[in-house]
Amino acid sequence: MTRTGLDRPTEKALRSLDPAPSAPDAPRRARADAVLERVLREHGVDRSRVGSPSDGAGPGRRRVRGRRRLVLATLAAASSVALVVLPTLGGDDVAYAGWTAAPQDPSTPDQVSAAASCRDTLAEHLDAAGSETGQLTASAVRSAGLVLAEDRGPWTLVVLAGDPGLSGVCVLERPGWFGRLTVFASAAADGGSGPGPRDVLASGVGGGSSGEGISVATGTVGEEVAAVTLHTSAGDVEATVHDGRLAAWWPGDPGRERSIPTTVTFSDGTSRSGTF
Repeated sequence: MTRTGLDRPTEKALRSLDPAPSAPDAPRRARADAVLERVLREHGVDRSRVGSPSDGAGPGRRRVRGRRRLVLATLAAASSVALVVLPTLGGDDVAYAGWTAAPQDPSTPDQVSAAASCRDTLAEHLDAAGSETGQLTASAVRSAGLVLAEDRGPWTLVVLAGDPGLSGVCVLERPGWFGRLTVFASAAADGGSGPGPRDVLASGVGGGSSGEGISVATGTVGEEVAAVTLHTSAGDVEATVHDGRLAAWWPGDPGRERSIPTTVTFSDGTSRSGTF
């Protein structure tokens, strides 16, 4: 046994700073199971193909270190076929305390690393679930390029894109003692048309259920769109707009974000209000 050499009060104080969440209690497991059941029921997914978020069962299931697990579900969107990986986080989700409403630019190495982790996560779950449909395949995801990246506190969001119409998005924790944790991931093959010069087209507003929840918004924007602010239940969130893409995420229940008031600012300095 290794001894720290610390007195008991000091050791106790240091242990209280441990960021690793405790195992979810029975009420939290029940809420996670209920959310998964509702998503699967609404979208006609065979329950036997997807494990419980509280037990980690199901085909291809792998445990993420740090007592955090991923739950797989499929979600249909307009003009698209989509895969969504939903998180179930234990404890009080203290990591979200570092989230910021305004994004920052990740370093190039962080962008490359996060994009690689996102591709791996999406491809692995497509393979495990047998969800490949049309252009939404594991091989297509693995060849998708990085088109947008942002940091909010200790979390990095990346958006991937490939031909024809393939898009993927992940929210990942920056590497630490337990490697890189993916808390949200989705991929879609969208056959819709592109936006007009001043248009903002929502690809989706979704997320996962945890103690606090996570909401993720993605879309495409026209060439004259310079900035987008989402007026969410968590407050005003500045989206990242880059190369015709839009993305943002924030802590909160995605079920409350069906229609988000939005302010769009154009390159000429004018703005317009709408909904996302």
